[in-house]
Order: sequence, then structure tokens, then C-alpha cells
Amino acid sequence: MALLYLQRKSSSVLLSYSCCGCRREHVERSLVQVVRVVEVVQVVEVVQVLASSSSTAGVLTPGALTTNGINPDTSAEIGRAKNCLSPEDIIDKYKEAISYYSKYKNAGVIELEACVKAVRVLAIQKRGMEASEFLQNAVYINLRQLSEEEKIQRYSILSELYELIGFHRKSAFFKRVAAMQCVAPSISEPGWRACYKLLLETLPGYSLSLDPKDFNKGTHRGWAAVQMRLLHELVYASRRMGNPALSVRHLSFLLQTMLDFLSDQEKKDVTQSLENYTAKCPGTMEPITLPDGLTLPPVPFTKLPIVRCVKLLSLPTSLRPQKVKSLLGQTMSTKSPFIYSPIIAHSRGEERNKKIDFQWVQGDVCEVQLMVYNPMPFELRVENMGLLTSGVEFESLPAALSLPAESGLYPVTLVGVPQTTGMITVNGYHTTVFGVFSDCLLDNLPGVKTSGSTVEVIPALPRLQISTSLPRSAHSLQPSSGDEITTNVSVQLYNGETQQLVITLENIGLEPLEQLEVTSKLLTTKEKLSGDFLSWKLEETLSQFPLQPGKVATFTVNIKAKLDFSCQENLLQDLSDGSSSTIHCTNITFWDTWRKIVQGKATV
Repeated sequence: MALLYLQRKSSSVLLSYSCCGCRREHVERSLVQVVRVVEVVQVVEVVQVLASSSSTAGVLTPGALTTNGINPDTSAEIGRAKNCLSPEDIIDKYKEAISYYSKYKNAGVIELEACVKAVRVLAIQKRGMEASEFLQNAVYINLRQLSEEEKIQRYSILSELYELIGFHRKSAFFKRVAAMQCVAPSISEPGWRACYKLLLETLPGYSLSLDPKDFNKGTHRGWAAVQMRLLHELVYASRRMGNPALSVRHLSFLLQTMLDFLSDQEKKDVTQSLENYTAKCPGTMEPITLPDGLTLPPVPFTKLPIVRCVKLLSLPTSLRPQKVKSLLGQTMSTKSPFIYSPIIAHSRGEERNKKIDFQWVQGDVCEVQLMVYNPMPFELRVENMGLLTSGVEFESLPAALSLPAESGLYPVTLVGVPQTTGMITVNGYHTTVFGVFSDCLLDNLPGVKTSGSTVEVIPALPRLQISTSLPRSAHSLQPSSGDEITTNVSVQLYNGETQQLVITLENIGLEPLEQLEVTSKLLTTKEKLSGDFLSWKLEETLSQFPLQPGKVATFTVNIKAKLDFSCQENLLQDLSDGSSSTIHCTNITFWDTWRKIVQGKATV
């Protein structure tokens, strides 16, 4: 039997083997010598401390110790400092001792302890690469009959030592091994909470953060494959802990942040798992606080679907408000009385970048158009999609849509009704995808183009519907300017004949119509009119004003054809051909104090 004898010579440890009989005293002596090895290592540690102090302060200066110190005679201290080992010698002694321990199969614990002590010494000396060699040797030391708790402790200590020397990814790896050891099959009661806690501690080592905002700052950091594996382990551990809300949060984070790295099959598997989880516990936008104080922020699905453009739309022409004209017939100016001010010019430039040049009306349905596309390899169903606003009370009308697989840009219109007046800002939109409710803000959407997100909401305006007794014209005689609502009617009269046009006004809005003005304008004619072509009386009609919602008022317009054909060239030719003379178009304009303009066109 090989017995271990330890001898100390010149501050070194020598091991020798001898073959002899299996006498009891030899066995006991070998065990005593093994215990002495620990004492030797501790002596080396003390020597290392002295060596580190001597390397920083040099040799002791005579006279440095006073009579209140250890010894007034400094020569002994100087000699002791000279006999201390250098930092390199200390590491060499550790290597030599560890090489001897490795030859004895029952000295694994002592060998591991020597490696740990050497690593701590090298960490103080900032020699990380050499320390990693000792740790790599410690990994392969065979320690027999370790309990599960001791295995977890061993891997945890290795992780701490790798963190100490700056090997963060290696540290995360061994902490993850320790987490898996907490739920080993041999354990009767697996520690899923301890496993989950250790997995969370590995996140910094893999350059992984649980805040989705950190993934909007540029290129992806870290190893995506390892990060996805770790997130899957967090999902499984949280499920085994009995916390489905935590599983939904981690799975939502995986889908949102790792979407570009998932294969088509992985996307289908992850979304199917997410739908299974949310069927029992829907995803919300509430932060989740863990027992140790860590808070998991919400994960909005800004990539499901991906939004590329947001545009606020003006009201339809029939509902679009018009500015009131002043007494001079010009629109009221809102310009500054000063010729130029750089401060005002700068502030107005910023306003133009955010504020829209049209208005919305209280109580009217307003629209916002989004250009979206589906990055998934299957049809994407989006439910409860609506607008997020601030500034005024706004009733969002949610919509549901279905986007084809990997579709191109697809227009989606979201609508809502402002309930009060003021400045309203469209901050984003909300969706429900795969059972997860998301609030997506425009500021957090990379690459989104928008022409502005703030618009003014003016007070509610009346709505006027006009109908006439004459049949509508088959074609428009003059194209609309865009700010007019036109109704084209036609009538054929002989010269000197008179026709009545009955115009019906109905207030179909919720506000009273307070005032009515009627004007006419002759656009084109080749003949000369004699007398009034159009005439009307509004006294009886105006007596019904203000016109309340749902009420109807009428007035009559007399159309009299009285033309002068004298001095007209080719007159005889026109008469011989049997052709008639036509007044091409007449504008009849109605407007009220609420800035709604409606125009009607008549042809005679």
C-alpha cells in the first residue's frame, strides 16, 4: 500500500511513496499527514499576505517601528521580509502542492481547497488567465459521495470565483449548472424556487436584460441561441413554481425580443405555448414584482404587427369645419404683429412638426391610419386594436383585423370620438395578440414615420342636410374645390319662363343651426341676363331659426329665364338649328355662424 509522507524542506512540500506492510500505525500516520497539508496551505496563505505587503511597500525601512510597536530592533523585521516568498513563488508553491495532491485519490477535497485559495490569491494580483487554469483544474477534481446540496454549493462557489476574476459568461454557466442541480431527478423535492432564483442571477453573464426597452437601443448584444435557451428554462421553472403570470411574461419577452432569431417552426411553437398559457392567465401591462424585490416590466408586442407609418386623417369634406370670415371677407389672421422674432419662429417650427394643420370636431368620428405588416409565417389575428390618446376625453372604438402571413404594408384605420375640446395627442395604440394585452407607444416604435400626433378638437358643430325639388344632374358642371359640398340639379326653361326650386334644410346634428345666409354667383353664360335670374325670400324661413336638431325648414328660389339675344353673332344660325341657350352654372351658397358651408349648383 502506498503511504503518504510529508516533509517540509526549504518552505516546500515534498511527497514520497513507500511500500510497506499494512500496519495500523502507518495508516494513522498518513491520515495525520493529510491533516498537516491543510496547515501547510494556511501557512502559505500567511506568507502570501506578507509577500503582498512587501511588494507594495518594499522592504521595511529601519526606524519605521516605534517603541510602541512590536520590536524596536528593525533588523529582524528586515531579515524576515527578505525571506518572504514573491508573488510568483507563492503561485509556484500552490502548483507544486496541487500536483502532489492530485496523485492521492482520497485528497480531492484538499486539492480543491488549494485551487480555490490559489484563485483568490491570483484575483488579488489581477492575474485572471492564470486563475482560470486553477479553476479549470478544480472542475475535473473527482469528489466522491457528495450530497446534492454539496454539489450545488460546489458549482455556486465556482461561479463566484469566475465572477471574481472577470469571467462573467463562465460564471453564468456554472450558476446555471447549479440551478439545474437544484431540480435533479435524484432529489425527492426539487427546489424550483431556488432554481428560478439562480437562473435570474445568470442573466447579466449572458448580456440579457428583462427590460424590453434595452432591446430598442441598437444591435442585439449577446448570444441569441443561449439567451433563448435560458428564457425557455425561466418559463418552465416559473410554471413548475405555480406562477402562470410569470410564465406568460417570460414567454412574451422571448417572442418580442427574439423574434428575428426564431425559425418559422419555433415561432409557431412559441405562439402555441403562449396561447395555452394565456387561456388560463391573460397577459397584462402590469409590472410583476418578485418576492426578492425584482420587478419585471410589462412587455408590449410592438412587433406583432410591426407599424411603419402613423397618419392622422382629416374629417370627410362634408364634416370638415371652415374658418369664419371677417367683415372684409378675409380669413382672420393668427400671425404675430411683429415682423420677425427668432424665438417665435423657432417655437412655431417645432409646433408645425407636431401639430396638424386641420381640426377635429367634438362628437365626430375621427380616424388615424396605420401602415402595418405581419412578420409571422401564419395569419395574425389582432383583437381589440384601438388608439391611446391624451389631452382630452376620447372614446376609442376598438377594431379587429386579420393579417395574411408575411404580408406587405397593409393600411389599418383606427377610429374614435373626442368627447371634449382642446388639444389631443395620439400617443400610440393598444392591441390584444395571442391573449396578451399591449400598450404600444409611438416613442418606443423604431423606424415609425409620422407627420404629427397633436391636433386641435373644436366644439361640436351642427350638421345640415339639403335636398331640392328638382332632379339631380347626371354630371357635374364644375369640379368641387375640395372645401365644398355640392349638389347638382338641372332644369330646362324657355325664355321668359319661371320655375320654382324648393330647398329643404334639415338639421341632422346635435347642435342648433342659428343663422342662415344665402348668396348666388353666376359662373358662365354667353347671353346677357335681363333682371334677376334667381330670387328668394328668407323671412319665413329665418323665423324658424335657430333650427333645433331634427327640425326641417324650407324656402323657395324663383328661377326666371329672361335673356337678351340682341347683337349676338350667329343668332339666326342658332335659331335655325333649333338649339337653346343655356346658363351653365349658378352657385347658391348656404353658411351659418358655426362655420359649416354647403353649396348647391343649378343649371338652367
